Amino acid sequence: MASLRSKVKQVLFLYFSLILFLRMVIADDGTFMSKLAKSLSPTPSGWSSNTSFCLWTGVRCDEFNSVTCINLASRSLIGTIPSDPNSLSSLTSLVLFSNSLSGALPSLANLSYLETVLLNSNNFSSVPDGCFQGLDSLRKLSMRNNINLAPWTIPIELIHSTHLGLIDLENTNLVGPLPEIFHRLVSLKNLQLVAQRSEAKRVYILLDEDFCPKISDFGLAKICQKKESVVSMLGTRGTIGYISPEVFSRAFGAVSSKSDVYSYGMLILEMTGGKKNYDTGGSLAAETYFSDWIFKDLEQGNSLLNSMAISEEENDMLKKITMVGLWCIQTNPSDSPSMSKVIEMLQGPLHSIQYPPKPILFSPKVQSLSL
Repeated sequence: MASLRSKVKQVLFLYFSLILFLRMVIADDGTFMSKLAKSLSPTPSGWSSNTSFCLWTGVRCDEFNSVTCINLASRSLIGTIPSDPNSLSSLTSLVLFSNSLSGALPSLANLSYLETVLLNSNNFSSVPDGCFQGLDSLRKLSMRNNINLAPWTIPIELIHSTHLGLIDLENTNLVGPLPEIFHRLVSLKNLQLVAQRSEAKRVYILLDEDFCPKISDFGLAKICQKKESVVSMLGTRGTIGYISPEVFSRAFGAVSSKSDVYSYGMLILEMTGGKKNYDTGGSLAAETYFSDWIFKDLEQGNSLLNSMAISEEENDMLKKITMVGLWCIQTNPSDSPSMSKVIEMLQGPLHSIQYPPKPILFSPKVQSLSL
């Protein structure tokens, strides 16, 4: 009988402990949601202190009244996010993209159920260290177009988010080397880290002692103040030889990511050709416009490569790079491939690449442009 009473007491203790825990969780969720409502302007439609936060527009809760989803995308909101979202222990989705939220991004550490974080197109100012620590269930992370972020590095703690399929950190003022983590994320299908750097020449691609790539300041970045990330200037600016035709004249098309593809094409053609693309002195070949010289060499069976003591496999690789480079510098942006297609071409076999058309701007009589 005493043993039965003891077991009943244990069951009751566990039951009331669970009830107390759930009440504490609900209280924590309610406290955060109340802070969030007060920190946003205008107050989201349907968010009233007279109704349960689980009934607010864009909020979902589970059967225990714990918040599982906050979706306030494209609501024209301004304000900040309170500093303790990790009190939402059951949160699985945080979707706040396309607003004007500002201030420091609060830490999301240890939200172990969090699967989706979409904070792109806001005005956050900084990312705290360890912000993404312990996000074991994370599948999608987008911070794209937060251009006011203070310089930060790719968070190494993402290595533990093994379910990640999307990482989009484009135009977020990333600095430093690329960490060796992405090859360990076996579920990763979409990685976006590119910024608009339309004159990224090889002289700006630096390697440290472990041959990790780093990008130094160049072009307009060199005239930025320390905390600036955006510069507006009248007229065309850039480095001769790397600027795509549409930057000079909209008659060639609109400036877009294809402008960066053009710059990349010139970069790899310089590497295979072994000369600067604006070098007009020296031999007769050097007096010919660079892309025309490269194209003619390709037509002649890569006579430049044939003069080198390289294997047939290496010859095919360089020929493939040359063909990809010529596709990148097509005068009409619509004819050039996207960067993802460029990668696909470089990784594929030589025979899968169509022969590139001759660039339109190929006359050796074309005068060099000066800025």
